[in-house]
Amino acid sequence: MRAEVVEFLRGVSAFAGIGEEGLRRLASICEEVEFPAGAVIIHEGEEGDCVYLIREGEVEISVTISLKLLPGQVGDREKSLVRLHSGALFGEMAFIFDTDQRTATAIANTPAKLLRIHSAEFKKFAESDYQSAYLLIRNIAQTIAKRLRKTNQDVIKLTTVLSVALSKAAPKG
Repeated sequence: MRAEVVEFLRGVSAFAGIGEEGLRRLASICEEVEFPAGAVIIHEGEEGDCVYLIREGEVEISVTISLKLLPGQVGDREKSLVRLHSGALFGEMAFIFDTDQRTATAIANTPAKLLRIHSAEFKKFAESDYQSAYLLIRNIAQTIAKRLRKTNQDVIKLTTVLSVALSKAAPKG
């Protein structure tokens, strides 16, 4: 089974540049976990200490937003951010910072096979293979940077739309 995991890691961008021995050692700290469709994998707000890598299936990432429904009433709604598929990582912030509060909820949309790496296990790995650890963290940082750029673009679009809508709704002087 570990040979299959090594082969899978070899094709995932987060593991780009890592040599065969590094991939084998990383595969040895990957825990294989499965979730049925509809299962919550991580909850927004809980403490986390691991990263997940999707081998099979689809995972939806969402956040809770509060909406004012009626005067004096506020309701929470889930806002879907993205659907992830094979080769995608999630939970990387808690992984990088050892333990961190989860910023979103991850739910298996389909039956999902995942690989989980705990930050404590990764730290042990990193102490003996600085090069591979550096490459993995650099690749994860690039993924985070891409997501941040997209988020920034989305915020600009939303604020522009809001600004236009508010200017049209303003009373004419």
